[in-house]
Amino acid sequence: MSGQEIVNINEEMKAVQAQLRSQIESGGTKIIKIKDKKFILPDKSEGEKIDVVVLDFITTQSYWEDGYQGDGDYSPPECFAFGPNPKSLVPVESSLKKQADDCNSCPNFQWGSRGKGKACKTNRLLAVIAADNPTENEILMLRVSPTAIKFWDKYVAELQTKQNLLPMAVVTEVSFATDTAYSTIRFAQAKTLSDGEVKLFWSRRQEAVELLSKEPDFQVGEEKAAPAKKRTSRRSS
Repeated sequence: MSGQEIVNINEEMKAVQAQLRSQIESGGTKIIKIKDKKFILPDKSEGEKIDVVVLDFITTQSYWEDGYQGDGDYSPPECFAFGPNPKSLVPVESSLKKQADDCNSCPNFQWGSRGKGKACKTNRLLAVIAADNPTENEILMLRVSPTAIKFWDKYVAELQTKQNLLPMAVVTEVSFATDTAYSTIRFAQAKTLSDGEVKLFWSRRQEAVELLSKEPDFQVGEEKAAPAKKRTSRRSS
């Protein structure tokens, strides 16, 4: 890779770095599922740890009138929002039952709106790729639950402030917390990528951005969903 190519990539990465603070400030895509402190990949393989490169991430807000059921039968949320900046999210027009004009002022987004917590569920959604083959591996989605968001945000912030690195410039080991009975994930830097490796992963970033930008089709989900069942809230992974 030529020196000019490295300079060009570094300049583009600096522009992305400028967006990171707003992304972490608030305290038909395949998903990596989590169950019983194991990662379940789309090919059904399982593991207690995964090594990935995070190409990009967004925040999602999901509201279910009867509470979040978990990774069981799919039932679309009544209200949904997504985007890179958690402080400026608004419900998508296709939401089945919009709750407010914006998320921050919504009563369901306030602490105490459901028990001691929030009725609206916040996630970070990461677009990740297995670290061993950036050109061939499929981009997958990994949800960061409310119990893990502060650990993800801290990890991203420390990469930037201490090493001047994007998440895409490192291999991230994702594992499960050992001090909780429920499944909640943690993040650690496993390796810093070389300039040549970063170039390969950077070539997949726009694909990740486009996947994260796709709005879910909740009308289709509503037609396919089974008749509504009584749902109870539970702590999610």
